[in-house]
Amino acid sequence: MMAPRILSLLSMFETALRDRESPSVAKPGTRLVSFHRSIARLTFADGSGDVVLQCFTLADGQTCIKMQLRWASTGQISIHSLYPQGNFQWEEEVGRVADAWTEGPPAEAPVAPTGASGLHVIEHLVGA
Repeated sequence: MMAPRILSLLSMFETALRDRESPSVAKPGTRLVSFHRSIARLTFADGSGDVVLQCFTLADGQTCIKMQLRWASTGQISIHSLYPQGNFQWEEEVGRVADAWTEGPPAEAPVAPTGASGLHVIEHLVGA
């Protein structure tokens, strides 16, 4: 199965948020993208947080799309991995991630990574 274009997937996510009347997309956000590294970030204009998408191929040849949601108010992160196979429904799966955004940060805080923060690494990769 062919992976979607990363900006198309980001647009699909924004549309799903609009359909759910999320205030995060009331104003256009800022996009950063590195096509070479297949990574993109959308920072919401209202300051609510951001979403980072990364597309990569696993060792077995399977495509994986990682969507990382970060809520600015809490700094909490939620990671959703999509593994498109067969009759994969992009809109449905992206809709589930949009639902996770509109529900807000997870109840429990994840363990913070040691060393460089994930956001710092992402900003380095996309040249922010």
